[in-house]
Amino acid sequence: MQRDILRPLSCVAYPFRQPLESVTVERRLFHQAHVEFETNRNRNSTSIKTLQVIMVGRAAMKRRREERGTGIELEQLQQCLDSINIVGIIITQQRGEELEIVYLNESAASYVSGTQDRPIIESHLAKTLADSIQLCHTSMSSTSCIFRSETERGSYLVDVHSDVSPNELVTTTLVGHFYDSPLFKERLLPVWEQQMLMDVVESYEMSLCLMDLDEDKQDVQIRYGSPAWTKTFFPVTGKWARAELNMSGGLFNSWIVAYIENKMKEGVVVIEKPIDIANGEVIWTKSKIKNIGSKTNDQVFGKMDSDKKVHRMLCVATVTTQKKKAERMVMLQSQLMDTSDFVMIVVEPLPDGHLRYHSFNKRVRENHIAMGTPISTETPTTKELGLRVDQVKLYTDLISKARAAGKLYRETLHDHVLDHWYISSACEISENIFAIVNFNVAEVMEIAKNLQVQIQAKEAALRAQERFLAVMSHGEYVRSTYVLTDDRGDGAAIRTPLGGIIEALNHFSESPLSDADHDIVNLGKGCCEQLLSVINDILDYSKVESGQLSLEYQPALLQGAIEESVDIITMQANKKCLPIITDALFPIGTQILMDRGRFRQIIVNLLSNAIKFTERGEIVLRCRLSEDSLEVSVSDTGIGISDEFKNQIFNPFAQGDSTITRRFGGSGLGLSICKRFCEKMGGNISFQSVPNQGTTFTFYLPAHACPPEEESRQLSSMEQQLHEFCTTQPRIVSVIESNDRQREVLRTTMENLGLTVETYRDPEAAKKCRHCSVIVLDSQRSDHLESLLSTFPTATVFLSQHFTPGMDAREGGVGEQISRPFRRRQILKTLHRTFFRKNSLSKTSTDMKITPVDLTGLKVMVAEDNPTNQKVIERMLQRIGVKDVYFVDNGKKAVDACEREDYHLILGGAEATKEIRLGQKGKTQTNNLTIVALTADVMSATRQLCLDVGMDQVLTKPVKVESLRKVVLDVYNQIINELCE
Repeated sequence: MQRDILRPLSCVAYPFRQPLESVTVERRLFHQAHVEFETNRNRNSTSIKTLQVIMVGRAAMKRRREERGTGIELEQLQQCLDSINIVGIIITQQRGEELEIVYLNESAASYVSGTQDRPIIESHLAKTLADSIQLCHTSMSSTSCIFRSETERGSYLVDVHSDVSPNELVTTTLVGHFYDSPLFKERLLPVWEQQMLMDVVESYEMSLCLMDLDEDKQDVQIRYGSPAWTKTFFPVTGKWARAELNMSGGLFNSWIVAYIENKMKEGVVVIEKPIDIANGEVIWTKSKIKNIGSKTNDQVFGKMDSDKKVHRMLCVATVTTQKKKAERMVMLQSQLMDTSDFVMIVVEPLPDGHLRYHSFNKRVRENHIAMGTPISTETPTTKELGLRVDQVKLYTDLISKARAAGKLYRETLHDHVLDHWYISSACEISENIFAIVNFNVAEVMEIAKNLQVQIQAKEAALRAQERFLAVMSHGEYVRSTYVLTDDRGDGAAIRTPLGGIIEALNHFSESPLSDADHDIVNLGKGCCEQLLSVINDILDYSKVESGQLSLEYQPALLQGAIEESVDIITMQANKKCLPIITDALFPIGTQILMDRGRFRQIIVNLLSNAIKFTERGEIVLRCRLSEDSLEVSVSDTGIGISDEFKNQIFNPFAQGDSTITRRFGGSGLGLSICKRFCEKMGGNISFQSVPNQGTTFTFYLPAHACPPEEESRQLSSMEQQLHEFCTTQPRIVSVIESNDRQREVLRTTMENLGLTVETYRDPEAAKKCRHCSVIVLDSQRSDHLESLLSTFPTATVFLSQHFTPGMDAREGGVGEQISRPFRRRQILKTLHRTFFRKNSLSKTSTDMKITPVDLTGLKVMVAEDNPTNQKVIERMLQRIGVKDVYFVDNGKKAVDACEREDYHLILGGAEATKEIRLGQKGKTQTNNLTIVALTADVMSATRQLCLDVGMDQVLTKPVKVESLRKVVLDVYNQIINELCE
């Protein structure tokens, strides 16, 4: 039988000849004393005394055992020994050439990867242990060994000691030392060695740590840190820096990345980087890293493996912050010297009358290049550079005077070699080392000369500007006509064209136009008037400064003036996706006496500033009217105004700082003009602002009512009619709006018109309403349009979308469209038109006569890029009876679709008609293809252009369902007739 196999022998099969207590306690104590005696008998007599004490104690214990009985139960003793976690105990005896186990506790069984039923298996570990125990039996002396053991609790380096016991028994103790990193040597360090290493680390204040690096989590865990390490870097060990200590700064991340990049390098790797430590401070560290191992799947660290994600490293770090600061300071000083216009040099006077350069800036190099003596070494002498003693005497004399003065010495020198005049300063900065700084006076004189030329040019420009302002400011605005009073005629050249444009727009505004055309005319008129107002502000700024500004009061519709102001800057707000919410609390037909142009200029300036300095959020324009006062405020959610700038906000040409001008532009004149206008009209302006939260400007003006004119009377009449109508026939309006403030403003506006208003954030929630007459829906959420119409089939839908010039208020054929920002006049007119038109319609209207026809087989393609219009056309085609409809949103897709499949009717696609016609040549269905234009342009030139490119018909928007039905049925009947032939 092999010697490395220990055949187990049950404790029951080999009963103890005497109580185990005497074997394992008394005899072992005796054996230990004997061993100690043998070990130390040549050194001193202490062991003999110890042996005598033990023997006396053994005799006493024996007497007590005889008195008490045979001792504790064997089963209790085994339970006690099995409860020991770290120390394993094996008792063996020799039977011939075989070893038999008398006893084995659970800890010992775990170390040899077995159980008490099968304690030892054939392995290298078993052979090492068996050889040590066998040697103890053979030599009858203590033996020891060390081996590695893998248990369910982890990896252990097991220290084995075997001692001879009475009755030819050998007691073996196994003490496990846990480890989870690769072992460099299979040796246990004695306590004195461990203590010595710790003393070295602490005495030299080494910042040393053992860390685990997790690549996936980008995190580190400090397993051990020396006192210096925990004091400087991580105050807590055993925790993950990112996940548990919330260390996630950019520098910390780059530090982790640097560790990952160097994980597989052999030897010591040096990394020097800044890092965010736990207290938030940023320090520079120089880390020397030694890679130890990578964590395997069984949570044990083995050899370094690039495929593994958790690695163990030994790191010794040194704080180099002060060194980096010193290096940076030296670099900055060098840059400062090189970028300076001064000639800076540190020299040492030599006995031969020459100078040695110790430090110098870029200007010194340039001067020597100009003299033909370039500097090629770090510390050259003037003699090595080819200069004579008399050429440097100017500076040696300056040094002598500075040495005699004992302080900074300054005088004016003329360098004959370079022909430069300098203001030179010299002082002794170290023993026989002098710093010399030369300032080139000639350059200053040249700068002063150039500055004088620039001043003269500026003065000439200012004089020209004054003449320009004087010439161009001769004119005044009277009602709707611009009367130019410049006798010379040239000063009127700027404002005359604008006056003509405004008059032309006034002519068209008095003609019967559609709503879309009125929008275009009013927008153009408002922009022209605003442009002229700005031009007048600039040209008349001298009048503002001198207090000669004149005002022109006229009756004006207050609501109209507010909406005109908003319309002017709506496009500017749309570009930044900023909603403008107008909250006006006064009768819509209110008419007061005001300077309409100045009033509008104030609002436009405030709104323009709000949009300019706001990136996200909303702009709110509020207007309140009392008996004799008008209050208007503009609020934004922008960057706010700093406390330092609040006192200068109304100063002309003032900006917060230079970055404001570079980022947002503007001259800083707008708020100053607003303040002057308000004060001139007998009012005032103020503001409240919180940095990074927003600003609110509020101005107050006197308000004087005046008799209503035509538009005022018309609006008041419509408002009264709507009130009376809703009193007798109540109407419910469902407002679906995601903006909370806008939703409430719409509620107030419509309730003031006599309607019952229910508001919702979500279209699905609106379906809970039992009945509604009008649905106000954002066009961006028009995907809910069809489901809302199916729920409320009799309701009129108001689609709200951003204001676009030329947009027909009813374009699309379904419901109405109202502009954003919401305008009270448009809402009133649209509601009035909706209710009174519906009320006057008979039940035999055209839409009610439309009945669907079975048009199976008719293939229709619609080329339309507006999703809302697509839904409208699809609904109309479905009402007619068309079932096979295909939508594209551009001409190229229409051409591609025609190449893949044959269609009978195409609606839209004017830009692709030529290509479609060319692609249809040679196909059998060429004659069956009908292309009909859908356009909002009713001009005859547009109609002819569509026909010229090959389209068959032109339908104008809003498309009438009966017109579309006629086209569809004509195409379908043509196909049927051709099939019958």
